[in-house]
Amino acid sequence: MHPERLWNRKYVHVLLMETVMQMALYLTRPITASYAVSLGASVAAAGFVAGLLATAAVVVRPLSGSFSDLFSKKNLLVAAAALFAVSAFGCATATTTLMLGAWCAVQGFAFAFKSTLIISMASLVVPRESLGSGVGWLSIAYTVACALGPAIGSSLGGSFGYSVVYLLSACLLVVGFVLAVTF
Repeated sequence: MHPERLWNRKYVHVLLMETVMQMALYLTRPITASYAVSLGASVAAAGFVAGLLATAAVVVRPLSGSFSDLFSKKNLLVAAAALFAVSAFGCATATTTLMLGAWCAVQGFAFAFKSTLIISMASLVVPRESLGSGVGWLSIAYTVACALGPAIGSSLGGSFGYSVVYLLSACLLVVGFVLAVTF
């Protein structure tokens, strides 16, 4: 009998979902404040808008764990991925600072659920003795996105505009949604 492997089809699927969705998120993080300023926000208001994603995620995070214990993880992940993609499209089409801020808060809500659910789902598809390694590899997806996403997003934002970067993010999040549906 062969021991279960960490690198199984389902784990690779979870890792791919995490990589795509994290990259989509980190493309937009460095441009949000500048985008808000371009929509007429003061520097202080722009900083507030840029922090709304993280603030919403912190507020919702305690609920995401409880919900993931009560409901289908896959269904919640599909819903979070859909909301994440819709909110990126919303940011791309925002015409006011208030709209951008509202969509950033929605992104934070979706992000809180996505993050909790990805880790939870990974724990279900890796062998128990490889759980630490499995979570470690998921952390690499986060780290790569955190390292490359802001540079790519800033470069594209400067060349093509903020809405284009949010549209690219939304397209990646649609891929994440499709991956969640097909999991």
